[in-house]
Amino acid sequence: MDQFKNWVVAVILGVALAYSSIAIIGIGAAVAIPADILKSVAQVSGLLAYTLVDLFTIAVPQ
Repeated sequence: MDQFKNWVVAVILGVALAYSSIAIIGIGAAVAIPADILKSVAQVSGLLAYTLVDLFTIAVPQ
């Protein structure tokens, strides 16, 4: 019976994590990054500019 309880709790927490990650990514996608900053960074490294965009849109949701 304990194994079933652990399984139910794991499923509930997994579903909660999935729903919360969708909400966090949705909020993060609305962050605007000024184009002049990205242009200056892209002159140095295009990969760094893409990394900054990913950082601000996914990792920094607010």
